[in-house]
Parts: sequence; structure tokens; C-alpha cells
Amino acid sequence: MTLNELLDEIGYSYSEGDFRAEAKLPYIAWEKDEEQVYANSIVAASSEWAILHLVHAKSDFDKERHVEGILTSHGIAFSKSSQWIGGRQRAWVITYELAEGAVEIG
Repeated sequence: MTLNELLDEIGYSYSEGDFRAEAKLPYIAWEKDEEQVYANSIVAASSEWAILHLVHAKSDFDKERHVEGILTSHGIAFSKSSQWIGGRQRAWVITYELAEGAVEIG
């Protein structure tokens, strides 16, 4: 499964990197992370994974259950953390770090 297919199935607006402050909630901002292992000054192994940042309104935790249900239905392992953003946005940012190789990026 590709990352875009996964995001389309989730059904919220999404973008690589940041959304503007005016974006309508909920939305997902995603990024790619990667790591290389070097041996004798050459890359011996490389891995990459996707990180999804779900941004949703205060007390709307059904959005999290929706995303987690889709990830689980596809057998995608993930870690989860959350952060509250006050001020004008007043939203939760839920970060899902997907397991290496769980989706095809690019």
C-alpha cells in the first residue's frame, strides 16, 4: 500500500509538511524520516518510514479512533504521541510514527 492510498482511505485533507494556520480541521500533515547505517564509509543499510500528524479539534477523539482503526485494519504497527496546541488553533496534534516499510513513500 502506498502512503497516498492510505491517506485517501483515511479521508481527511492531507499535505506533506505543514498546513497553513487557516486549514480546516481535521487534517493530516505527513513527513518521511529515514536512517542509514554506514560501514567502511558506504551505506550498508537504509530504512524509511512515514510520520503522520493528525490535527483535530479539542475533544473530538473519534478522529483518532478512525485513523487507528484504518492503520490496524491494514496491519500497520505504529507509535502514538499527542500534544495540545492552544492559542487561535486550539487543537490536538496526534503523531503516528508508522513502522518501517509499512507503506510505500513516494
